[in-house]
Amino acid sequence: MLAMQHLLTILISQARPWRGMIAPASVVFASAPQRTYKRAKILFRMLTMPKFRVSLLSLTLLLAVPFAPQAIAKTPATLHAMQPDIASGSAMIVDLASKKIVYQSQPDLVRPMASITKVMTAMVVLDAHLPLDEMLSVDISHTPEMKGIYSRVRLNSQISRRNMLLLALMSSENRAAASLAHHYPGGYDAFIRAMNAKAQALGMTHTRYVEPTGLSIHNVSTARDLTKLLIATEQYPLIGQLSTTKEDMGHVRPAGLHAAVPQHQPPGVSR
Repeated sequence: MLAMQHLLTILISQARPWRGMIAPASVVFASAPQRTYKRAKILFRMLTMPKFRVSLLSLTLLLAVPFAPQAIAKTPATLHAMQPDIASGSAMIVDLASKKIVYQSQPDLVRPMASITKVMTAMVVLDAHLPLDEMLSVDISHTPEMKGIYSRVRLNSQISRRNMLLLALMSSENRAAASLAHHYPGGYDAFIRAMNAKAQALGMTHTRYVEPTGLSIHNVSTARDLTKLLIATEQYPLIGQLSTTKEDMGHVRPAGLHAAVPQHQPPGVSR
């Protein structure tokens, strides 16, 4: 019997570099057939930025009610068909109900994690219980990786912490992620220490953060560690709420966005 109830798939592969940066991750929560969906759709999706040819991360979360799968005879043919067709250099599939590993291929291979970094950035901000309506200035002074990176968010604009999170999660906005770190109690360096401390607390033993956006190739992780990170998002309902937002309007002082926030209606679910 093959149960396809809640599967978390982490794929990490090589990507075309741009200025030495690679953005190589894909994380997919696969579930039961569509008829069993209880709620859901997309947790968030960080899209490729064609302007810079930087492949970012695509993260999809499907939540479904359990279902009774059909019994499947484990003949050699069906066993072969059950094997995932995965070309990534590193991958892991985990049954979220039992936490059992369904499939793995070099799950401890260390690779740059790109914009999935912003998931940890959001977690650390929320762990600090800071006021979400507080207006923050856009500040990237401690993030040298931001030099030359395009952004619709203007420096020194005033944006609420909640909308900074929204921009970081829904639009993969790097200036928003950097600004959240700059306005952390104790400052930017304290934020980076908190990111690494959180990773250790989650058992992410092969993960290291040096900045909050994912632009640095020195933000590294593994497929195994990323499963732990994504499973931990279940404890942060606001991350799911912000990242499933189809459309929103943000208030900026002074006007600092070239467009309304966030910008993308999530595309269809990928499997």
